[in-house]
Amino acid sequence: MHNIIEKYALPCFMVFFALLFCAYFSHDLVYDDILLVGNNTTLSTNSSYLDVFSQHLWEGTPQVDDSQGSYYRPLMIFSLLWDVQLWGTSYQLHHIQSLLWHLLCCALFYFWSKPYLHTRMAQVIAICCFAIHPAQIEGVTFLSARNDTMACAGLLGMMLALHYQKYAVASIALLCALLSKESALLIPFVWIGMSYWEKRSIPRWGVLSIFSGFAAYGILRFGAGIPWPSSSQGSFLQLSTGILIYCDHLVFPDMLLPATHVLWPSNKELVGGSIGLLCMIGMILFARKERLWSMVLLIAGILPAFAAIGQTGLAADRYLYIPMLGFSMLLGNTLSRHIKNIHIFGIILIILYTVQSARILPHWKSNVSLFSKAAQVHNSPYQSGALAKALEEEGRIDEAAFWYEKAVSPPLPYQHSCYNITWIHLLRGDMDQIIKSGESALLAGCEPSAELNAPLALAYVTQGQWKKAQTILNQSTRDPRNIFRLVRLCLMVHQRDVAVLSMPNFQPAKEDIGKLLEQSDTQAVAWMNSIPNSDH
Repeated sequence: MHNIIEKYALPCFMVFFALLFCAYFSHDLVYDDILLVGNNTTLSTNSSYLDVFSQHLWEGTPQVDDSQGSYYRPLMIFSLLWDVQLWGTSYQLHHIQSLLWHLLCCALFYFWSKPYLHTRMAQVIAICCFAIHPAQIEGVTFLSARNDTMACAGLLGMMLALHYQKYAVASIALLCALLSKESALLIPFVWIGMSYWEKRSIPRWGVLSIFSGFAAYGILRFGAGIPWPSSSQGSFLQLSTGILIYCDHLVFPDMLLPATHVLWPSNKELVGGSIGLLCMIGMILFARKERLWSMVLLIAGILPAFAAIGQTGLAADRYLYIPMLGFSMLLGNTLSRHIKNIHIFGIILIILYTVQSARILPHWKSNVSLFSKAAQVHNSPYQSGALAKALEEEGRIDEAAFWYEKAVSPPLPYQHSCYNITWIHLLRGDMDQIIKSGESALLAGCEPSAELNAPLALAYVTQGQWKKAQTILNQSTRDPRNIFRLVRLCLMVHQRDVAVLSMPNFQPAKEDIGKLLEQSDTQAVAWMNSIPNSDH
């Protein structure tokens, strides 16, 4: 029985994994895919493949605030451009390439990990964990996370090539990994450390091939004029919370949905993460050589994620894709050494991961279904705001308004939703609710941004609260939606200021001004319509 499990479990599960992912591929673009794939002019204009090597990741998406363009990932854009030319806007078919990258990583991991996994069952557990662990779902089903699988494939290819002393191949593989994502930077140093530990000498040709890959990457990046990403601005508390979240997601995976925010961790993540962290510390204290290097690989893979956490606050599961190499090896070796009925226990664990992943995958069908479940599970302002934005983009503004209200509720509102809380009620035409929600959001801690204040000032105009509208107008430095311009014209008409006639936007806005002031100052409307040349 044990021989059958060891011989057939791995190929059977790999086929099942592929079928499982294929069954639940999203028909719609979700999350960042909408911007990076759906609204990317680099893809829609059929740019040359060579052009991608001279631009940053978000070059074709000006709506994304990445003016410095610090993400240099040309092979990622290359792969997306290939999808568009092959499949057009049939986005479900775009997932085929993502799945193939994942399966390639599984195959490379299988061959590379053999010397570090001391039993066949340890290898079965490690490969299956890497393939179907619920934390891997985001990296495989999310098109914008494909760069993680591509970078992982490059790193595994590099380490395999170095094992067989194919140094030129190793340099090319490392270069491809770096051109896919910057998170590949630290893993080559882990290989150097592992080689020195085993042979008590530094493999010179291997090191030379690694630094050749680094040099080629630096030349390409410098030639494209892409700066390095800025340093992390996250606090110690945020980074510590990120560690606990990741420990929980690795050791006790449940309903893992995109981008847990470190400002709003769940109690389960804090408790589970604390226990998971203690488990990993215990593994280090009693580690044998192969488990020690598994932990080093895990740490080196996860460190770049904390730069992203510091910048965005999001502990995204896709950042665990490369670290999962180390965790899978650590899990396989630890269980195979300390569990007596490892074959039965291993199969139960793999089935558990499979069931958990099968529960998660259907929610990736669309943006609304994804964040509806995420808001239900996490119940945090971040997830509420993400769901509200998805509903707004589908035109379901009443439902969106409900979730925006939850996103900006005290004690800690989600700042990105603060930009939309008054705007969504303006779309609904509810001026009273604009004032109520806007003032509540400011009291809850929302920044007094132009996006929040402009609809609020307009609502004050309709309610005759002239001083409040004027105060907000005087404090404004931006007018992102041209609302302050309309507020200024309304106030000038209310004040009977004839200079309004010389304002270049007065005549086109006259009808809107009349509708707004009809609710609060009908005499001003009559004055506007009666003054000479007001219609010319």
